[in-house]
Amino acid sequence: MAETPQKKSFVPTFLAYVAMCMGAIALVEAGMKGHRVGWEQMMLYTAPAVVCGLLAIMLRRDKYTWFGLLFALLAIVALMLGA
Repeated sequence: MAETPQKKSFVPTFLAYVAMCMGAIALVEAGMKGHRVGWEQMMLYTAPAVVCGLLAIMLRRDKYTWFGLLFALLAIVALMLGA
């Protein structure tokens, strides 16, 4: 019998989008305010970006999850620039 392809889950794509949004916000905050941001505010944006990016890449590896991981890495760079 022919196997039917399984429907792809929406969760990894959603997590990747969250990682992209939080990473972009962290990068913008670090770019606008520089070292005045503080590590608490930068961690507010960096931690969800990293967690969501890693969860998305663990669940499924496709174009959007790789972009989510890239933006999570950019959030870490923004943390170093802004804190």
